[in-house]
Amino acid sequence: MKVKSIIAYFYSELKKSPVAKNYLKFRGITKETVIKFKLGYAPPNSLYVPRFHDRLIVPIYDPYGNPVGWTARTLIDAHPKYVNTKESPEFQKSRLLFGYHLAKKAIVKSGYAILVEGQFDAMRLHQVGLPNTVASSGTTFKAAGANLLARYTSKVYVAFDGDNAGELAKIKAQKLLQDLGVEAILVNLPEGDDPDTYVYKYGVGKFKDLLRNSK
Repeated sequence: MKVKSIIAYFYSELKKSPVAKNYLKFRGITKETVIKFKLGYAPPNSLYVPRFHDRLIVPIYDPYGNPVGWTARTLIDAHPKYVNTKESPEFQKSRLLFGYHLAKKAIVKSGYAILVEGQFDAMRLHQVGLPNTVASSGTTFKAAGANLLARYTSKVYVAFDGDNAGELAKIKAQKLLQDLGVEAILVNLPEGDDPDTYVYKYGVGKFKDLLRNSK
């Protein structure tokens, strides 16, 4: 089956799963966000690859809005936490930005983009009124992602996680963006927080304060 059909199947299965819906409720993800990002659920013993079973499905799209794969997150924090579809000519993590196809117009309208490192970070910020947010695949932000952002803006806030890996990745992302003439502003989150947890705990107003106070 094509990726689009499989994602549609997972999306329909989410509606039938109290466990998956409770998990999303626990994470503070609204029904509107589920619809916007077409989140799904891979039930146990489904027709598709067993390694995705009993996981939340987060579809990944190319810059033009075509589904090319997905990330599957465990609902019980089992290892590994995330499992991706296999790399292919269409699905290359380093060449894609999560939410980019949805964020392009908002990036142009606002005059800047927010770059985060996690899909839940991006979904949270979209949910609270910052639809100009995109996510790399973890700290894997490469020149291809920088080029995608440079198409639509000359200003990017880099809001990676407040840990050592996030700090190092921010500096690398800043260099990639600056090489393209993009102003890259580093956002300093408290240690142990990411944009998702920070907004969940303190609200979007405090997060906007972080952006305003970043240099």
